[in-house]
Amino acid sequence: MDDDDARLVALIDDELASAEAKGLRERLASDAALRARYEALKNADPLIAGAFDTLLKGAPTQRLQAALASAPSGAPSGPRARWRDFAAGLAVGLVIAGLAAFAWRAAIAPGEAENWRTAVVEYVSLYTPETFAAFNPDAAQEAGALGALEAKLGGGLTPARIAIEGLRFKGAVIFEYDGAPLGQIAFAGADGVPVVFCVIRNAAAEAPLATEKRDGLSLASWARGGRGYMVVARLPNDKVAAVAETLAQRF
Repeated sequence: MDDDDARLVALIDDELASAEAKGLRERLASDAALRARYEALKNADPLIAGAFDTLLKGAPTQRLQAALASAPSGAPSGPRARWRDFAAGLAVGLVIAGLAAFAWRAAIAPGEAENWRTAVVEYVSLYTPETFAAFNPDAAQEAGALGALEAKLGGGLTPARIAIEGLRFKGAVIFEYDGAPLGQIAFAGADGVPVVFCVIRNAAAEAPLATEKRDGLSLASWARGGRGYMVVARLPNDKVAAVAETLAQRF
C-alpha cells in the first residue's frame, strides 16, 4: 500500500488531523505528481460504486472473503471504508482495473502464480468490454498516469510512445510482483474489448517477441533493457501480435 495514497484518501474524506492535513496540502501546492494522484483519487470516488458489483461478479469470491475475514478486527467497515481500502493501494488512473487486480493479488495463495505473466492473465481474465466503458481520461490525465508509471519503471513511458492506432488509452496503474514494480496500461478499441500492455522492471534477460494462448486470452511478450513486456487481450492472436510488434519497436 502506498502511504501517500492512503493519506490522500484520508484527506479527501476529511479524516486527517489538522496538522497533517495542512502539511499535505502544502505538498500538493508544490508537487504536481502528487496533485495528479489526489485529483485521480478524488474523481474516482463517484465512479467506483457503479463498477464495484460488475467486477466482483467475476472475482474469486471465496478467496476474497477469506482474505477479508483475516483483516484486523479494528478495520473500518461500510462502503466508504471498503473504497478507502482499495483506493489506498491504487496509483494514478485505471481505478477499476486496479480494483480487480489488487483484489486478486490480495487473495491468491502463496506460490500459486508461477510468474508475473500468469498473475496478469489471471486478473485480465476478469475484464469485459464494460470494465473500462466509463473511463475516458483526457490528455492531461493520461500524461499524469503515465508519469507515475515512468517514475517507477523508467523506459520512456510517454503518451506518444504507447499510442496505438485504433485503441484508446483508458488508464494506467502500478503494482508490485515479487518485489519488482509492475505497470499496467489499458486500452480499448471501438468494440470496448480491453487490450492490456504490461511492463515489469525485473532485470529480465533479453528475449524476442513470442506469442501464446492462455484461457482464451492471446499473449505476446518480450524482454529488453532489464524489463519484461507483454500485451494481452481476448482477441485473435494476430491482432495482439500486431499491437505487440508495434510496441516492441519502441520498447
